[in-house]
Amino acid sequence: MAGWWSPHGERGTVSSRYFPARWPQSRRPALAARPDAEEVRRRHAGYYRALAGQADRPLRGVGQSEWLERLQAEAGNLAAAATWHLTCDPAPLPHLFRILWPFSYLRDRQAEARPWVDQLLPAAASFDLQARAELEWAATVIANEVGDDAAALAARRRLEPLLEEIQDPLLHAVCQLVMAWTSPITGDFEGALREVSASLEELRGHDEPFWTALAAFTAGAVETALGRPDGAQQHLRVMRDLADRFGYTWLTASAQLQLGTLAIVQGRLDRARELLDDALDLSLAVRITRNVTLCLAAFAQLAFAEGDPERAALLAGAAKGLRSRARFSMWPTLRRGEAELTARIRQALGDDRFGQAFAAGSALSQQEAVAAIRDRPGNRTQPSLAMAGRPDGQQQAGEPAELALIAHGASVAVRRAATARPARHLDEASRRGAVTWHAVRHGGRLGSGVMPGRPSGCGSARRSRRAGAHGRDCQACGTATSSGGDPRSRPRRTTEQPGTTERSSGRTSCQGR
Repeated sequence: MAGWWSPHGERGTVSSRYFPARWPQSRRPALAARPDAEEVRRRHAGYYRALAGQADRPLRGVGQSEWLERLQAEAGNLAAAATWHLTCDPAPLPHLFRILWPFSYLRDRQAEARPWVDQLLPAAASFDLQARAELEWAATVIANEVGDDAAALAARRRLEPLLEEIQDPLLHAVCQLVMAWTSPITGDFEGALREVSASLEELRGHDEPFWTALAAFTAGAVETALGRPDGAQQHLRVMRDLADRFGYTWLTASAQLQLGTLAIVQGRLDRARELLDDALDLSLAVRITRNVTLCLAAFAQLAFAEGDPERAALLAGAAKGLRSRARFSMWPTLRRGEAELTARIRQALGDDRFGQAFAAGSALSQQEAVAAIRDRPGNRTQPSLAMAGRPDGQQQAGEPAELALIAHGASVAVRRAATARPARHLDEASRRGAVTWHAVRHGGRLGSGVMPGRPSGCGSARRSRRAGAHGRDCQACGTATSSGGDPRSRPRRTTEQPGTTERSSGRTSCQGR
């Protein structure tokens, strides 16, 4: 029943967004005229509030990717439920905002919740202590994300006196974390480090991988800003351990991003490019715009370190333009480094050249910005769209989005993730990327109805059959290599090197990548 209630409408008015997308237009007036219409709305809101409650624990731990997909499909209904509660029963909303924040963060939807939070703030005094703290927490987080520093600091000041009275350990820990997120607005990085360290200590011993990962990321960013790479490395180890244990692709991307940034500072530029390529590939695969913008900013830093200030200005502009269109801002913990880099690029180019390159970058789409990275002269790691046989650099009509992504070169990290564990253990986005990569790399077919993660007769499996490795799985994608596959998927004659058989493990792996 997506779009049953308009987030921007008023109770009792008739809007096309009150109705399911597939509800016939001719039936909508009759539905609005039903005598029990208000009861239907109430029950609808209750159902989706309960669904959000079921998502609470998985969003913070095991099963996150599955629930992200489910909530994404129900986003219109969740918006309708929130709007009904805002008008008729606001008491559950502060807790609902906190439950759904991981979903909003990982699906770039935080700006959408701001009108609801702002409308609820005048009634904050009517809530109990925990609900008031959750509401002020949500107000602080969202204002911080969209770059409204004044609103973020005002909400922080309202939240701070509530900290001592909060009894819920998780709520107290995430409130400490949001204090760390906002302290750098005033330049207090030492205070941010104390606050995020307190949050990490409170989360220690609790089964909270999502929040622990965000706290570790924050601590690493603050340590880097303070010029303490050893401390940052410790927090990155925590992030990578959590990413491996829980299959958080977005977290692996964040860890690779921070490692790449540290490698730039340490002068290991080739290693930095490898790490940033991995981070960008994964960020594209999971479709998190914020991560992509952070990668663009890091590539700008790398370009400047490599002596190419014009490309650095272009990529810095691309990062800022993409953030602006997605309605969020650079995190305060990272702003100082971005401002310093921008000043250095401007000094190297001069105001006019810098302005032209930065403005050109700001106008780039995400696809064009990624192409600017891939088409760097001498780039040994990834092909661009032009290198893939598309001089216009555009996605072909009717072409699957994943194919364009792979043509851009978004395969390295997906390939490594698929090699590290069978594709059936990957999250859905990475599994789609692995399937598409096999189709592009080994001549397989997309859109053939094959189950995700089990592409029929991948190239490695076919080569294994020719080598006599029957009944084994491709280690890279989990595809069974037993003989008797679809004759239409038999390989064409090719000059690439065959895959090798790993006799010790009884699996084959796709080589020659």
